Amino acid sequence: MKQAKKFTYNGFGLISLSIVFLLLYGYFNAVEGHIPNQTGSQNNSTVSNNNKVGTIGGFHLLESMQLSDEQEYYRLTLQTKLNRSTIIDQKISVPLTKVVQALSSEPTWMDNKYQDTNALGSHRLQISMSDTGLIDQTDEGDTIVFQGNKILTVDQPPITTIKLIDSPDGSVNQILVGLNAEVKFRVSSTPTGTIYIDILK
Repeated sequence: MKQAKKFTYNGFGLISLSIVFLLLYGYFNAVEGHIPNQTGSQNNSTVSNNNKVGTIGGFHLLESMQLSDEQEYYRLTLQTKLNRSTIIDQKISVPLTKVVQALSSEPTWMDNKYQDTNALGSHRLQISMSDTGLIDQTDEGDTIVFQGNKILTVDQPPITTIKLIDSPDGSVNQILVGLNAEVKFRVSSTPTGTIYIDILK
């Protein structure tokens, strides 16, 4: 009799565990369905969507930013390289770069204060690059490695302006992409330190 009671108890425990597992499985599947994919934000979402490439480690230099007009998207190319003093390591060839889409009414740190970016359009992409600067510091002196303009006036919908925001010490705070509408985008990189942000037309 005791053996039968023990078997019944164990069977009940197994059924309980199965129910808990099924509930958790359903919950995580439901949550996963609301997470935006790599191509950008959800169509009816007004909240930010995160994409990132690269890793933390070493010190990188931003050499240029250029916009090209592809067939179905605009491509913002950020060319970076490892600083000479950084040990060459394939794992850290691309700086950790995060891209977030936000409403322009949401304040962001710019020009030493929090402010909106309504002048750039209704939305924006915020590109944050870790451990990245514009100045190569050597024994011979400081050399600015960034080539080109820090502000690109585009006026090709949905992009209005691209603005590099840096600090007095030459570090890259962020790059802002002004948009006149919410967009879908994708972030990718190459092993040589080139970062692509593709914005769907």
